[in-house]
Amino acid sequence: MAKHMENIEARIKQKGIEAKQHAFQHMKVADDCRMSYAGIDAQLSGAFDTLRWAIFGHRQKELGRSLANAFSWAKKEIVIRPADVADDVRDMFMREKDLFGCRALKLGFHGSSARNYKSIFASGLLIPGHGNDVQVANGQAHGRGVYASCLDSAWLSAGFCDEPLILICGIVTCPDVRQVKNAWVVGRSSLIIPFFEAYPCDYIDKRHFQSISDYEVACRQQEQMRKEEEEKRRREKEQHEEERKTEERREQEEERRRREDEQRKKRMNKKADELQDIAAAAGRRREHAAEVDAAKAAAATVVTNSRKASKTNNFKHILAKRSGK
Repeated sequence: MAKHMENIEARIKQKGIEAKQHAFQHMKVADDCRMSYAGIDAQLSGAFDTLRWAIFGHRQKELGRSLANAFSWAKKEIVIRPADVADDVRDMFMREKDLFGCRALKLGFHGSSARNYKSIFASGLLIPGHGNDVQVANGQAHGRGVYASCLDSAWLSAGFCDEPLILICGIVTCPDVRQVKNAWVVGRSSLIIPFFEAYPCDYIDKRHFQSISDYEVACRQQEQMRKEEEEKRRREKEQHEEERKTEERREQEEERRRREDEQRKKRMNKKADELQDIAAAAGRRREHAAEVDAAKAAAATVVTNSRKASKTNNFKHILAKRSGK
C-alpha cells in the first residue's frame, strides 16, 4: 500500500512538472478558450505547487470550456495566475489531502468580491461564524459552509463576483463535503483552497497598483490599447472587404471574358458551318453541271452517230439504185 501511494505521488509530481513547464513555455489552447499565464516561475516550489499544477494540467480543457462560458462577453483569452496562499493554509489543506487521498481531490470555482481575496489568501476560505467574524454575504440555502461551483459551472460562481476575477479551487471530497446540483458545500475550511486566479486578459486588477493614480493611468493605457485594437480590427475588416470586392470584380471580369470567348467561339463555329454549307452547295452545283454537260455530250454523240448512220444508209441506197440500172 505504501509503495502504491509512493507511485501515485511520483506520477502527480511528474504531471505537475510537465504542466507547469508547458505553461511557462507556451500559451495553451483549450477548445475555444486560449489560456495565458502570469506570475509563474519555471520550477516547482513544493508539494502544494506540484499538486495544483498536476490537477490543472489534467483538467485544463474542462477549465477552459467552463471559463470561456463564464466570461463569454470578454475576449476568448483567460489569464491564469497562481494564488499566493499563506503557508499555514496550504499545510492544513495538504494534511486533508494526505488523509483522504488524491482520488478525493476535485476542482471547483469560488466567486466573491475582489476585495475579499487578500484575506482569503491569508486565512483561507472561512465558514461564516466558525470562530471568526466573517459575515454571510450571499445566503446559505443549503446549510452552513463554503460554497463553490462544480468544474463545469464557472458561470455560477462568476455571478457572485463584483469584478471579472474568479478563484479556481481545490476541494478534498469527504463526508463533510456535499454536492448540491452544480455546487459544492464544504463543511470545513481546511477542505478547500484557492489554487489559481482566473480573469479575462483585458482585466486590470486594482490590487496590483500602489495608488489610484497608477490604476487610472493603467486604465487609460488599456483604453488606448483597446481603441488601437478596435482601429486595427476595423482596418483589417476594411482591407478584407476590399480584398473580397476585388476578388468579386476579378471573378466577374473572368466570367465576362469567358462568356465573350464562348460567344466568339459560337460565332466562329456558325460562320464555319455556313461556309461549309456554301462549299457543299457549290460542290453540288458543279456536280449537277457536270452531269448536265455529260448528258448533253452523250446526246450530241447520239445525234452525230445517227446522222452518220443516216448518211451511210442514203449513200448505200443510192449505190444500190445505180447498180440496179
